[in-house]
Amino acid sequence: MKRSLSLISILPLILAGCGSMEGSEPSVSEGDSDALWFSKLPGYVAVGDSIDFGIGASTPDAAYTSQFRTWLETEYFGSAIDFENLAVPGATSADILDGQVLDAIIFNAQHLFKEKVITVGSGGNDLLQFMQGPNFAPCAVGNQAACQTALKVVLDKYATNLDRTLAGLRILADKHSATLLARTQYNGFVQPSCSVNGAIDANGNVFLPAAQVRALIPLTFLALEGSVQDPTVTTDPFPGLNDILRAKAKKYRAVVADIALPFIAGIQAGQTLVIRDCVHPNDAGHDLLTNVAVQAFDAN
Repeated sequence: MKRSLSLISILPLILAGCGSMEGSEPSVSEGDSDALWFSKLPGYVAVGDSIDFGIGASTPDAAYTSQFRTWLETEYFGSAIDFENLAVPGATSADILDGQVLDAIIFNAQHLFKEKVITVGSGGNDLLQFMQGPNFAPCAVGNQAACQTALKVVLDKYATNLDRTLAGLRILADKHSATLLARTQYNGFVQPSCSVNGAIDANGNVFLPAAQVRALIPLTFLALEGSVQDPTVTTDPFPGLNDILRAKAKKYRAVVADIALPFIAGIQAGQTLVIRDCVHPNDAGHDLLTNVAVQAFDAN
């Protein structure tokens, strides 16, 4: 994808909403570095973190975003598409807002006259950084009230960042065909091997002992699904990360690829869905993410 643009170059389009150009494709020289280059292909852009980037997959083609791109080409569009994966391993919701949304808006602009798909994954690293930081101290010693207070600070910041991210991704999308798809976060700690072996990094080192994994499982469910563990309940007094995503997706008319319950169902059926770090999906996990995304997209 040619990237010779700046926010200034697309600002007139953003402000005007492009209503005057509906139904026409302007003649723009691809060689003009100051011009906005319009693609003649449909587009798919992914923003997110390491899961969306493809960590845990055995090959790039096995990653969920790559599989979803293949499905879009073969089953939905029936033709080649432009695909850009902006996801960055380790990205928090703040990193995604600051470092990926503008490029995604530019991608939208370049596909202004073509149908496009935008997928969003966000929030997992917000929780991981909280668990590894000093504000996690009350959670580590079992002070539930103080722990929930500290966790709420993290979730409130996530809610603000996600709201701004989805609002930004809606720019240049409303007046032309675009589907915004946001995924929820699964709980990798429920994989039985994690409670036995602990969480193990790429070098074979245990960075989270099994006893800590077991102790953290109730907190991870609280962080993801809130105080009410039923994702269909929309009035949770302490909404979790996935509750927040579902609400923001409804606000910005985004399709939700809700992986949380299918992931647990897969674990209960005896599947292994994460790699040894208990965070990233293996090939089977990426397959499941793809299936959930496809089903959600198809049902839209």
